[in-house]
Amino acid sequence: MKYTYNDNNFAIKNTMYIDNSHSFVLNLTTIGLFLAPLLWTVFTRKLFQNFNTNNLIIAFNRTLFFQIFIGIFLIIISFFIDKLIYTNDDGNLASALFIEATYYYTVIGFFIYLPFVGLLNIINWVAKK
Repeated sequence: MKYTYNDNNFAIKNTMYIDNSHSFVLNLTTIGLFLAPLLWTVFTRKLFQNFNTNNLIIAFNRTLFFQIFIGIFLIIISFFIDKLIYTNDDGNLASALFIEATYYYTVIGFFIYLPFVGLLNIINWVAKK
Protein backbone atom coordinates (compact mmCIF):
# COMPACT_ATOMS: atom_id res chain seq x y z
CA MET A 1 0.00 0.00 0.00
CA LYS A 2 1.14 3.51 -0.75
CA TYR A 3 1.01 6.09 2.02
CA THR A 4 1.85 9.75 2.22
CA TYR A 5 2.19 11.74 5.40
CA ASN A 6 0.70 15.13 6.05
CA ASP A 7 2.13 17.86 8.31
CA ASN A 8 0.97 16.13 11.49
CA ASN A 9 2.55 12.78 10.46
CA PHE A 10 -0.81 11.12 9.87
CA ALA A 11 -0.64 8.41 7.24
CA ILE A 12 -2.96 9.03 4.30
CA LYS A 13 -3.57 6.10 1.99
CA ASN A 14 -3.21 6.92 -1.71
CA THR A 15 -6.08 5.35 -3.62
CA MET A 16 -6.05 7.20 -6.92
CA TYR A 17 -3.62 6.23 -9.63
CA ILE A 18 -4.57 8.90 -12.14
CA ASP A 19 -2.76 12.18 -12.58
CA ASN A 20 -2.96 14.92 -15.19
CA SER A 21 -0.82 13.03 -17.70
CA HIS A 22 -3.62 10.49 -18.19
CA SER A 23 -6.22 13.07 -19.21
CA PHE A 24 -5.44 12.53 -22.91
CA VAL A 25 -6.26 8.82 -22.62
CA LEU A 26 -9.45 9.56 -20.67
CA ASN A 27 -10.61 12.18 -23.16
CA LEU A 28 -9.84 9.95 -26.13
CA THR A 29 -11.70 7.03 -24.53
CA THR A 30 -14.74 9.16 -23.71
CA ILE A 31 -14.90 10.69 -27.19
CA GLY A 32 -14.53 7.22 -28.72
CA LEU A 33 -17.37 5.86 -26.60
CA PHE A 34 -19.66 8.61 -27.88
CA LEU A 35 -18.51 8.58 -31.51
CA ALA A 36 -18.40 4.82 -32.15
CA PRO A 37 -22.18 4.22 -31.97
CA LEU A 38 -22.90 7.46 -33.82
CA LEU A 39 -20.53 6.67 -36.69
CA TRP A 40 -21.76 3.07 -36.83
CA THR A 41 -25.36 4.28 -37.14
CA VAL A 42 -24.48 6.92 -39.74
CA PHE A 43 -22.54 4.51 -41.94
CA THR A 44 -24.92 1.54 -41.68
CA ARG A 45 -27.94 3.73 -42.45
CA LYS A 46 -25.98 5.50 -45.21
CA LEU A 47 -27.04 8.90 -43.92
CA PHE A 48 -24.15 10.73 -45.61
CA GLN A 49 -25.60 10.03 -49.05
CA ASN A 50 -28.61 12.22 -48.36
CA PHE A 51 -27.30 14.48 -45.60
CA ASN A 52 -29.73 16.95 -44.02
CA THR A 53 -30.68 18.02 -40.52
CA ASN A 54 -33.58 15.59 -40.33
CA ASN A 55 -31.26 12.63 -41.03
CA LEU A 56 -28.81 13.97 -38.45
CA ILE A 57 -31.54 14.09 -35.81
CA ILE A 58 -32.62 10.55 -36.77
CA ALA A 59 -29.02 9.39 -36.33
CA PHE A 60 -28.78 10.99 -32.88
CA ASN A 61 -32.12 9.44 -31.84
CA ARG A 62 -31.15 5.94 -32.99
CA THR A 63 -27.72 6.22 -31.42
CA LEU A 64 -29.15 7.31 -28.09
CA PHE A 65 -30.42 3.79 -27.33
CA PHE A 66 -26.96 2.26 -27.86
CA GLN A 67 -25.28 4.97 -25.82
CA ILE A 68 -27.67 4.46 -22.91
CA PHE A 69 -26.96 0.72 -23.10
CA ILE A 70 -23.19 1.39 -23.12
CA GLY A 71 -23.57 3.74 -20.14
CA ILE A 72 -25.52 1.20 -18.09
CA PHE A 73 -23.02 -1.53 -18.98
CA LEU A 74 -20.07 0.68 -17.98
CA ILE A 75 -21.72 1.63 -14.69
CA ILE A 76 -22.36 -2.02 -13.80
CA ILE A 77 -18.79 -3.05 -14.64
CA SER A 78 -17.39 -0.07 -12.70
CA PHE A 79 -19.53 -0.98 -9.70
CA PHE A 80 -18.12 -4.52 -9.70
CA ILE A 81 -14.57 -3.24 -10.16
CA ASP A 82 -15.07 -0.91 -7.21
CA LYS A 83 -16.50 -3.60 -4.97
CA LEU A 84 -14.18 -6.45 -5.98
CA ILE A 85 -10.87 -4.68 -6.56
CA TYR A 86 -10.83 -1.46 -4.55
CA THR A 87 -12.30 -3.07 -1.45
CA ASN A 88 -9.14 -5.19 -1.19
CA ASP A 89 -6.82 -2.25 -2.09
CA ASP A 90 -5.80 -4.00 -5.31
CA GLY A 91 -6.63 -1.16 -7.71
CA ASN A 92 -4.25 -0.28 -10.52
CA LEU A 93 -4.01 2.27 -13.30
CA ALA A 94 -6.25 0.33 -15.72
CA SER A 95 -9.09 -0.02 -13.23
CA ALA A 96 -8.80 3.63 -12.23
CA LEU A 97 -8.87 4.73 -15.87
CA PHE A 98 -11.91 2.54 -16.56
CA ILE A 99 -13.86 3.93 -13.61
CA GLU A 100 -12.87 7.51 -14.44
CA ALA A 101 -13.84 7.08 -18.11
CA THR A 102 -17.21 5.70 -16.98
CA TYR A 103 -17.67 8.74 -14.77
CA TYR A 104 -16.85 11.13 -17.63
CA TYR A 105 -19.15 9.23 -19.99
CA THR A 106 -22.14 9.34 -17.66
CA VAL A 107 -21.70 12.99 -16.68
CA ILE A 108 -21.29 14.15 -20.28
CA GLY A 109 -24.16 11.91 -21.36
CA PHE A 110 -26.60 13.16 -18.73
CA PHE A 111 -25.73 16.84 -18.72
CA ILE A 112 -24.60 17.58 -22.28
CA TYR A 113 -25.54 14.88 -24.78
CA LEU A 114 -29.05 14.02 -23.55
CA PRO A 115 -30.18 17.68 -23.33
CA PHE A 116 -28.61 18.32 -26.75
CA VAL A 117 -30.59 15.50 -28.37
CA GLY A 118 -33.74 16.61 -26.58
CA LEU A 119 -33.23 20.19 -27.74
CA LEU A 120 -32.68 19.03 -31.33
CA ASN A 121 -35.94 17.08 -31.20
CA ILE A 122 -37.83 20.06 -29.77
CA ILE A 123 -36.42 22.37 -32.45
CA ASN A 124 -37.32 19.83 -35.14
CA TRP A 125 -40.84 19.47 -33.75
CA VAL A 126 -41.35 23.26 -33.60
CA ALA A 127 -39.97 23.72 -37.11
CA LYS A 128 -42.42 21.16 -38.52
CA LYS A 129 -45.42 23.01 -37.09
